[in-house]
Amino acid sequence: MHDRRQHLLWAGIAEAFATIAVLTVVSTYAAQPLGYPSPQLCYSIAGTGVAILLGYVVESVWMVGRAKRRSWHENWLGSVCGLGLAGLLGVALAVVVAAHREGGHGNLLDDLGLWWSAVSLVFLGVLVTLHPFVVDRWTRD
Repeated sequence: MHDRRQHLLWAGIAEAFATIAVLTVVSTYAAQPLGYPSPQLCYSIAGTGVAILLGYVVESVWMVGRAKRRSWHENWLGSVCGLGLAGLLGVALAVVVAAHREGGHGNLLDDLGLWWSAVSLVFLGVLVTLHPFVVDRWTRD
């Protein structure tokens, strides 16, 4: 039973990362004509991302503490953690891309880093914004 739970947890993390990765590739391709991101944009994304990530952690702890333990709980928990990890990676990538751009470099990795940051943090921001709705639905009998 423990192996199955652990497998579901890792599967949820992988699903979250795969979702962010696919949307990152699509966004990178769609935004190709825009050019490389500026360092200032990346630093702004990183700063905003930290605030969103903190809100997401608080929200996630609240949700996990109140979630009913169903057969899919471990997968859901993995997805929640995976999205948080993707957002943390997004903040780090925004800082790395900013430093790379400040060094005068520009390549596809900058675009991928920017869009990973944007996509992952948009996911977290939407979930934080929808938290009142979730609380309302979970606390009603």
